[in-house]
Amino acid sequence: MLLTSDRSMPRRIDAIGRFVEAVDRFRSGLGLDRVALIVHDWGGLIGLRWACDNPGAASAIVVASTG
Repeated sequence: MLLTSDRSMPRRIDAIGRFVEAVDRFRSGLGLDRVALIVHDWGGLIGLRWACDNPGAASAIVVASTG
């Protein structure tokens, strides 16, 4: 249960999950095992979640101007 007055929050969380899956499909579609990830702005949340969900898949992470 989400405790928020913002009714769009569940849709945002779902959208982030879809972007995380898209990052992984892109990486595997290119046939890459490990990648250096550069993320910016709200892409930082997506990239960091992807890295946590895929341990060992990121050889480096650069985070700029996130949050």
